[in-house]
Amino acid sequence: MQTDQRDAISVGRKLREERGRAQLTLEKVSALLHVPVATLEALEADTYDHFPAKVYAAGVLKKYAALLSCEDIEGMLNEFSTEWDVRYFHVKRELTPLPENRGAQPFVTPRRFWVILASIILLGLFIYIGFRVAVFVRRPPFTIEYPSERSLRFSGRLLEVKGSVERESSLTVNGREITIDSEGNFSDAIELRPNRNTLEFVATNRFGKVARDVRYVLVE
Repeated sequence: MQTDQRDAISVGRKLREERGRAQLTLEKVSALLHVPVATLEALEADTYDHFPAKVYAAGVLKKYAALLSCEDIEGMLNEFSTEWDVRYFHVKRELTPLPENRGAQPFVTPRRFWVILASIILLGLFIYIGFRVAVFVRRPPFTIEYPSERSLRFSGRLLEVKGSVERESSLTVNGREITIDSEGNFSDAIELRPNRNTLEFVATNRFGKVARDVRYVLVE
C-alpha cells in the first residue's frame, strides 16, 4: 500500500524529498546546476507554466535528478512527460466562434438591388457624358462623293458636287452656303471660272467645330 502511494507522488515532490535527504538548499542546487532558484522551485511545485517549453523543463529535471543521484532517471522523465501532457491537455482553450449561420439568404437583397441599380445608372450617365464630350470636341465628319479626286480636269461651266455631312451641320463652298437635307446629304451645282478653280468646303457642326476639305478643278 505504501508503494502505491509513493508511485502516486508527483515528480516535483520526489525531487523535493530527495533534496531534503541530501540536505541541500535550493540556493546550493542553483549554484551547482547554474539554474535560477525560481526555476527549481517551479519544478518542485509542478508549476509547469513557468517553463517556456517542455524540452527546457525536461532538461532541468534531468540535471537535477542526476545531481541528487535519483534512481531511474528515465522513469522520472517519462512520468514528467505524462504529467506535462495531462496538465496541458486539460487547459481551457479559447474557442473561436463559428460564423453565424444566416440560412439561405438570397443573393439579391433590397440593399444590393439599389446599389446595383445606382451603379448601372451612374455607368450609363458616364457613358452618355463621354459620348457627348467626344461629339463636342471632334471635327464634324463629312464626305465629298463628287468630285472624289482632289484634282480633276473638267469641261463645262457647272460642276455638280455631292456628299454628306453630320446632321444639323452647315456647309459652304467658297463661302456659298450649300443646302443639306434632313439626312445630312447635299447636292448642288457650282459655277466654275475658266482655267484653275479652288473649291474650299467648310463644314461646321452645331457645337461650332469646323472641318475643311479642298478640291482643285481645271476647266478646259
